[in-house]
Amino acid sequence: MPPVVLPNLADKQVRETRLHFLDARINPNTGTPLIVLVGDDNEELSRESGWNIESTKVVTGRVAVSATRSEMTMTVDPYFIRESEPLGLLLQHIDENRLELDDVRRWYYEVKLDKDDEVIYAFKELCWVTSDSVGGAATDGDAIPFTLTFDNNPIKQYFRQNATTLVFEFSDAPFGP
Repeated sequence: MPPVVLPNLADKQVRETRLHFLDARINPNTGTPLIVLVGDDNEELSRESGWNIESTKVVTGRVAVSATRSEMTMTVDPYFIRESEPLGLLLQHIDENRLELDDVRRWYYEVKLDKDDEVIYAFKELCWVTSDSVGGAATDGDAIPFTLTFDNNPIKQYFRQNATTLVFEFSDAPFGP
């Protein structure tokens, strides 16, 4: 896959050093990926680990604990819809057409940077995008809080910011010299 060019983030440290992106194409099977930042102005962006933990007291008095990981989820609440913004258009499309299953599957990208903007890790992962509700206060405009449910199969990515063009890029393979 050729590198995906991302929008310039003027203040990428607002969300600490972890950046989240989503392919916001209406049809993910056609055209060039349209990668957008997720979570630049929402009040809550949290990723839940999805652990199922059970404990049982056995006859000897010892406690047996079993833990299994289910799917991870990320909630974005709220996400304010703005005219002609790709992620908002995607969320409206999903909601208005009552899409589900493969029709709401998209690539999610994540990168973690240290305080000097050096890459600690980067990966992509398939997720399902589901809207939780639609609406909002008249003064705020429409909002669509949404949830990403991950397939738990992250794929290592290579990530860089091009200082000349001020864009970020992801790639499945290391960047050349």
